[in-house]
Amino acid sequence: MRFVFIFCLFIFLLGCNQQTSSTEMPVSNADSNHRIEINTAADKEIAESLFKQILEVNQLIEELDLLIIKLQKTDELPEAIEMMETATSEAKKILKDLKTLQTENKSLTEFKDMYEESLNEYTNGLKLQIDGMENWDGQKTTEGFKQTELAKNNLKQYHEKIKNQFK
Repeated sequence: MRFVFIFCLFIFLLGCNQQTSSTEMPVSNADSNHRIEINTAADKEIAESLFKQILEVNQLIEELDLLIIKLQKTDELPEAIEMMETATSEAKKILKDLKTLQTENKSLTEFKDMYEESLNEYTNGLKLQIDGMENWDGQKTTEGFKQTELAKNNLKQYHEKIKNQFK
């Protein structure tokens, strides 16, 4: 039984560390031509709050990725699941906070909504991976990993867009 556990954990963690090629993933929904227009002080305040939330998400993703790489060396499936559950919970809190950011600015609202959609996809991908790992379902784990990687790519693009626009 321990051998099966270690083998499944190894396969999962090996998959998490591989780079997914862009030909395997759908085109990003992060529209590079979408420009956020800031017209008022209130818009600027909302944009700054959004940027802070985006920075938190990036830190969350980076920390989870680093911990997964570290766990590859220890073969600890329960710890990996716990970390992924914590990351999912933290991302949901950020989603809740994002929903409180309201503005009349159409371009800012569209950007925030697209970002929320990608963050939702990220959390759904993590949940699918967790479910696959807990139930020894490699297909679910792989599908969740692909969904999470696509969402991470989109989230990084949104981060770069807002960072470049509001330096």
